[in-house]
Amino acid sequence: MSGDMKENRTGNRAVPFILVILLVGLSSSHSIHGDNQSALKNNNAQFTLESMNYPGSTIGSIYSQSTISASYSYTCVIIFDNTMKCWGQRGESPSTGYLGDGQINGNSFTPTEVLLDDEQGNSSAIETASYGHHSCAVMADYSLKCWGNDWNGQIGHNVSGGWHSTPFPTTMPNGLTAIQSAAGLNTSCAIMDDFSLWCWGDNDPQGQVGIGNTSQGTIATPQQIILPSNRSAISVSFGQDYGCTILDNGDGMCWGDNQRAQLGDGTTENKSSPALITLIPQNRRLVAIDVAFQTTCGILDNGSVLCWGRNDGGQFGDGTLVNYSSTISRYAILPEGRTAVSISVGQSHACAILDNGEAFCWGSNELGQLGDGSTINRSTPTRVSMPEGSVISTISAGTQHTCAILSNASVYCWGDNSEGQLGIGEGLVSLSPSFVDLGPNEYAMIAERDHDGDGVISIFDPFPNGCPAGTYSTNGTCLETNPGYFSDGNPPYGQIPCEPGQFQPLTGQDSCIIATPGHFVSGESLTNQTECSSGTYQPNYGQESCLLASIGYFVAESGATRQVACSPGSYQNQTNSTICIEASPGYFVSGGAAGNQTACNPGTYQNLPGQITCLEVEIGFQAPSLGSASQEQCQPGTFSAQTGQSQCTEASPGYFVSGVQQEEQYPCQLGEYQPSSAQEECLLASPGNYTDSEASVNQNICPSGSYQPLSGQASCIQTDPGNFSLDGATSQSPCLPGTFQPDSGNSECIDAEPGHYVDLDGSEVQIPCPQGQFQGASGTEGCLDAPAGEVASPDGTSTIPCSPGTYKPENQNSCIQASPGNFVNQTGAISQTPCEPGSFSDTPGLTDCELADPGNSVPESGASSQTPCSKGEFQSYGGQSSCNQAMPGHHVPQEGALSQTSCRPGNYQSEEGQEECLPADPGNFVPSSGSTSQSPCQPGSFQSSSSSTICQPSDPGHFVEEAGAVEQLKCPTGYEQELTGQTACEKIKRPLWLTILMFGVPAIVLGTMAVLYLANKKKKGAGGRGKAYMYSEDLRRR
Repeated sequence: MSGDMKENRTGNRAVPFILVILLVGLSSSHSIHGDNQSALKNNNAQFTLESMNYPGSTIGSIYSQSTISASYSYTCVIIFDNTMKCWGQRGESPSTGYLGDGQINGNSFTPTEVLLDDEQGNSSAIETASYGHHSCAVMADYSLKCWGNDWNGQIGHNVSGGWHSTPFPTTMPNGLTAIQSAAGLNTSCAIMDDFSLWCWGDNDPQGQVGIGNTSQGTIATPQQIILPSNRSAISVSFGQDYGCTILDNGDGMCWGDNQRAQLGDGTTENKSSPALITLIPQNRRLVAIDVAFQTTCGILDNGSVLCWGRNDGGQFGDGTLVNYSSTISRYAILPEGRTAVSISVGQSHACAILDNGEAFCWGSNELGQLGDGSTINRSTPTRVSMPEGSVISTISAGTQHTCAILSNASVYCWGDNSEGQLGIGEGLVSLSPSFVDLGPNEYAMIAERDHDGDGVISIFDPFPNGCPAGTYSTNGTCLETNPGYFSDGNPPYGQIPCEPGQFQPLTGQDSCIIATPGHFVSGESLTNQTECSSGTYQPNYGQESCLLASIGYFVAESGATRQVACSPGSYQNQTNSTICIEASPGYFVSGGAAGNQTACNPGTYQNLPGQITCLEVEIGFQAPSLGSASQEQCQPGTFSAQTGQSQCTEASPGYFVSGVQQEEQYPCQLGEYQPSSAQEECLLASPGNYTDSEASVNQNICPSGSYQPLSGQASCIQTDPGNFSLDGATSQSPCLPGTFQPDSGNSECIDAEPGHYVDLDGSEVQIPCPQGQFQGASGTEGCLDAPAGEVASPDGTSTIPCSPGTYKPENQNSCIQASPGNFVNQTGAISQTPCEPGSFSDTPGLTDCELADPGNSVPESGASSQTPCSKGEFQSYGGQSSCNQAMPGHHVPQEGALSQTSCRPGNYQSEEGQEECLPADPGNFVPSSGSTSQSPCQPGSFQSSSSSTICQPSDPGHFVEEAGAVEQLKCPTGYEQELTGQTACEKIKRPLWLTILMFGVPAIVLGTMAVLYLANKKKKGAGGRGKAYMYSEDLRRR
């Protein structure tokens, strides 16, 4: 809640009844009941009783923050760190998002966090309100965020339809912020920081937005509600399609649905704009109001509770269940001697917090919403069964449940829990208050309701914000401040003594008068200021003393606002002085306000008093000490080139001064030098040395590569090519044999490089070694011949062995490539090597011979090529000197073969070294591959074709009498043969069964034999037939 609450505008009136609060059992309220609550005991001091005048809140009032809201079927609370948690029903589409936790389905039976930071804007809540299917919260920056149902624009962001499952910013009126909010069934309202009232949402058909018409069914942005002239809103509440507000003069106004006279205007007519509540007794004013389904209750300025509207459940609390006429309001029967400080109305019950910190509820109690441990309806207030010693700070009545915050910041709920709205878990019933676990180290926020700390709750306080400036609080009233005092209208609203430097001669002032310049006020609570005495001054306002005149200043008159600076040429080294002192001879004062005179610096002098500067000494003179009155002549070896010199300057090294009173020094000339200062002449450079610039401090040694035989010279002579010299040389020296020097001006000769030689003195060049010779050393006088197997390197610095593939015999200058059929496989060879049989080289310069490829051979050494194997021969391996002949049963049909080929079934070969196989003759057969011979068909079988792998058995009615038959013979007339594969026909009679036996069984046997033969053939083909020699397929497989 903003600390900047609006002052009461009613002007002068009788002082109302002042409700003095005595909290019963405050000390015991520090203990929190239940093991799960012990962590709350010493939590943040913001929520301890010691930090607040009167903790708690009154629903809808701008003078407190409502931090808990029991709503339709859910509950929301603000946590101490400005976060929020809700629990209960989330709603069902199309009306959902009640809990603001980002979810739209199901219930939360324990507190779940509201996602205040899900959208843009502030994420710290300070107040919340809810009655129906949406909720709103005032944020720490006094913006609004709402969530839940938005089908009627009740979120207030210029869009209607759907819902918001997380808090969404409301579009605020331009330049305004919210200090209080109310959220009804489908309509929202807020009091802004200028105390104007704005509403939005559902306006059909009762005109519940309050803008004076019902033609606009949905209003999606806040609209200002017109209140009486010069009146402002201090409280707002909204329920089932109607709302009410309290004005700053204590009047109440309501609008919207009025079918049960809940607007309190003496009618049952709906109102589309605020109508004055006429049921309030004369000379009484409203301080709190809450609305719900069709019942309205308020607290009057004497602490009594007044209700009107619907009473079928005893909601009036007057002991009746009668729905009175529209002109009747009834007082709730509170305990004797007790008054109400907070009121909350549910669907058919109401609750109040009394001045002793207890809570009383009345009305319907079918689900235990009254919290008295029963389900009995009560038509008069009954005490809520809170834990012993509890002090209740805030209470909120929902549809059929109730929740409260205790003074120790713990939360309790009771009543209907069918949707989880009690926050105590699923399936639990509570007819009396049950503790709600908000989570580890978390507890509810508690607001202040006595902001000025005068012991009167703000809603009852005619000066809720304290005494106005210029008055102070005493015994419950405001008096004008005394002379010497003031008040600023801030807590604790006492009169404040004027501080030193301020005074006040009048009463009833909101500030003190600041002492003017030239005056002071030395103590507190003074009514006048005092003039500064002579010798002092004061340039500033609000001072408690005067200032002494500073050093370098004086003050001659009283009441002075400034001190006067001493003029140039004078000074003052004491405070509180009225005159300045003239500067002495030999001294000066250059500026005003000086505290001392200044002696003339060395290099200056002054022989007159009262001067503002000293005189500089002339060129050629010096003044070596402070306060000099004369100047001295410079001596030989010294000079003075400027005025104002404290010392004559000694001639620098490299310079000389030959006379007195000289203005400058003179440089030594070329070929001269002077290493000392203060000298009268220069020295000549010695032989082997030189000076090449004026003002040389030292002579330079001739560097190596140069020499100088004379003295007094400005340079050295460079050595000639073929010569050298060392540092400080007076002559040059010739290079020795083995060395040379092509350039002039060198300090040494160069050794002849490897691959070169020098055979004379004073040589300017080195000579390369002749071709075929080399020299690996430097500084030599000749070169060497290369040995056999090696040649001189191109640069002549070494020998290089002939590389593999080349060789060099004696008396050769270069390496020779190995010729085809030969090779050289090492470095430094003096000869080549012929290729062995089975290998060859077809290219010169090879380091090795190639092995003959498989399918080829090389029979002799020194070969330059390989020979392909002839037809009928093969070679499976490389590097061979001969080829292999094809074995019997095999053939090789082409040249260069790597392997032999087995004769196919139906073919054979009895000889070796053949290029083809022979086909089996008619009357014969070859059953397998790799055969060396053919086999004749046996009697009973024949073969008319060549290249056959089997013989055919003679057909029934035929026979084959001899082996090697090329055809079968038909049985002669009168003979028959019922079987196949027979060697003769028979003349015989036999029964049918015997015929079947004779012909059927052999057919089965032969068929079985054929199958076994084919299977055996396949097996033998895979296994190589068990021959003693190796076939070509075997060779390839290996």
